Amino acid sequence: MKKRLLTVLLATSMLIGLSACGTSTTPESSSQENAQDMDEQVEESTEDVDEAEDDGIIDFTTDAFHLKYLSHELGEDYEGNSTIVIFYEYTNLEEDAANFMFATNTKLFQNGIQLETAIAYETPDEYNNSMLDVQQGATLTVVTIHSLHDIENPITLEVSELISFNDEKDTQEIILQ
Repeated sequence: MKKRLLTVLLATSMLIGLSACGTSTTPESSSQENAQDMDEQVEESTEDVDEAEDDGIIDFTTDAFHLKYLSHELGEDYEGNSTIVIFYEYTNLEEDAANFMFATNTKLFQNGIQLETAIAYETPDEYNNSMLDVQQGATLTVVTIHSLHDIENPITLEVSELISFNDEKDTQEIILQ
């Protein structure tokens, strides 16, 4: 008898829990207004993106960071293969300390294929900065190094947030010759 009573109580509590999950606390009219507001915000943000002209140089700002392309130089890895060293200026915009490596996503492409990260024979002093935490508002020069497929064809550099729910990115073409 106790088992049956316990079973009925559990089944009743589950039904109450499920029915609570299915109810809506917002009236239908306010949810329609919210949907219209969201549509207007999306239209405004798309207009802002369309109006901003891309100057072809990485100068990318998000809520978390600002990243600016400074320069590049060619080098070699330990096996004598050609590499490209990219210098950036990284500024943390978040309240907590953050670092370049875990905030940004940088990709380089040559001939339509992504370039691999390389370990250069000679690394610049800034090479070790990418893992250093930077406090809010502070700026640090950082470096990425990549293996080249060849030294004739241009490189396309793409920068975005490492974790993002949008497709915002900045691109730049780098001529090697």
